[in-house]
Amino acid sequence: INSYLDRYSKNGFFRPPVTLFFSACKELHLIGHRFIGPVVMNAQGVTDAELFNQLIDRIRKNGRTPEYRKKVAKDNYRDFRKFRGLVNYVDALFEHVRSRLIVIRLDLRYRHESVACMSVGQAQDDLKHFFDNMRNKPSLFGDLVGQIWKLECGDHGSEHFHVMLFFTNDRLGNDCHRAEEIGEYWEELITKGRGCFFNCNRPEHKAKQKRLSLGRIEYYDHKKRYNLLYQLAYFCKDEQRIQVKPKQKTRTYGRGEMPQINQKRSGRPRSVIVLPKSYLTHGG
Repeated sequence: INSYLDRYSKNGFFRPPVTLFFSACKELHLIGHRFIGPVVMNAQGVTDAELFNQLIDRIRKNGRTPEYRKKVAKDNYRDFRKFRGLVNYVDALFEHVRSRLIVIRLDLRYRHESVACMSVGQAQDDLKHFFDNMRNKPSLFGDLVGQIWKLECGDHGSEHFHVMLFFTNDRLGNDCHRAEEIGEYWEELITKGRGCFFNCNRPEHKAKQKRLSLGRIEYYDHKKRYNLLYQLAYFCKDEQRIQVKPKQKTRTYGRGEMPQINQKRSGRPRSVIVLPKSYLTHGG
């Protein structure tokens, strides 16, 4: 609880479960309080154990109100629409851009010693620089056709990004090497050494995945395309860790533009005909 209270900001914007927690803390005047031990007593003669129980009771009470349930339902529906939009987006890449895609997943992070020196909003600026500067690195991004990203906040307030990139280069046999180069681009050029990365496309990491959906994926590969849904769902999951946004409209998620239906598709004519979303019944 102390670590959560340390992340409180009166200018922060949080999702409903975290807002519920902070509202209860403010009602009980716990903002700025430090929990030390069950029998430790404050100036009013109330022990930490009693304060903890009061906090739990207040959260339960406020969490049963129609107002709170309405907020949660609205938030859940927003996540569902986000997931549905991502599924349609990836389907459009296979249908209207290229029948074979190379999928790369990276976690873009910051070194522990750099986190304390970063200002609010700096991570978002770094990601914007990451995407804006792609046009100057055609060797890495010249065949990029799609991207999805999500901002998350770690247990100690360190922000990081989950990024999924879609490429068309069918000569790209080693997706791990390309992912490694992009990670180094983030580490050295974008963050000037403040950042680090985790390459999910490394063979040892892909070998541990029960539902592999990285690397080369053909449009008719029902199993990998079905498995890809789990990756997309992760980008839409309800993140309950405390995340301070500098502005209410600060984006914590994004994707590329939806391909045009009449966009001319490159590559050879398709030899296998599959119905739209047929992987939903044949995958898994």
